[in-house]
Amino acid sequence: MNYTYRQLLETLQEFSSDELDMHVTIYDRGREVYHPLNYTGKCEGDDVVDADHPIMIINDPDENVSESEVIREFPDVRSCEVWLEFADGSTLTTDAFLDMDKCIETQIRDTFEIRPRLHSPETKSGPAIVNFKWKELGI
Repeated sequence: MNYTYRQLLETLQEFSSDELDMHVTIYDRGREVYHPLNYTGKCEGDDVVDADHPIMIINDPDENVSESEVIREFPDVRSCEVWLEFADGSTLTTDAFLDMDKCIETQIRDTFEIRPRLHSPETKSGPAIVNFKWKELGI
């Protein structure tokens, strides 16, 4: 059976947060050796693989990724619980997906403070966030 990228993605989605932070390792059962995944890219095309076919590159001592277009890395998005306190004293606890590589405060303010104003332009002042807390749900 040849693994599809969709099957790989489904398997990766079952990994824990700690497993997703580990280096990608490929095991060659025939040679009984492990290989680190250097990077991903797209094939330029040859007699085995069509052009622009996504590929994973191992055994590249130079790790020279400039020869081919690198496939976008998956963002580190995690399911989190967010607690918000607004200027009017109201609070809200909700779940949200947050990108760990981007500013958490910016994401929260954009989602719960700025975006509601854009959808209701008649309210020039939206609910101002005065405090917030978040924690990863670990799912």
